[in-house]
Amino acid sequence: MVARYPAGSCGSGHLPQALGVMKRRTFALLLLAAMCGAVFGAPEPHVIRVSMVQLLATPERFEGKLVSVEGFLVLDFEDTTLYLHKEDQQNNLVQNAIWVDESPDMFAHRSELNHHYVELAGKFTTARHGHGGLFFGTLSDVRWAGRVPGAT
Repeated sequence: MVARYPAGSCGSGHLPQALGVMKRRTFALLLLAAMCGAVFGAPEPHVIRVSMVQLLATPERFEGKLVSVEGFLVLDFEDTTLYLHKEDQQNNLVQNAIWVDESPDMFAHRSELNHHYVELAGKFTTARHGHGGLFFGTLSDVRWAGRVPGAT
């Protein structure tokens, strides 16, 4: 039996038109990603999105897991820290922060990330407590970083 398709459904201009729509949608998605502040990497589907409050209150729940978290990032000498708020950094409230192992990509984009609200995706552990052992845990193997749109 031969399948029959309505006239014009295949081979008469619809495929090129569909490809044009796909190209426009792909371009729109790439533009949206660029506008959302991605600095490097790409979010991964198996990342657990967690608030800084959840991470600080129940760090054991996220032990060894790949998490995405937002906060105020400081990339200074002996201080690579993600704080809950900018004011926490200004007042040195390390109980509201986690240590961050600065990746080579973070170092390369330091000027875009340092002293800004960012979203980071990396592996969280409570086994390491950062510089001077002052922090609840550490975010390491940072795979993605981006500025939080609209945050100052």
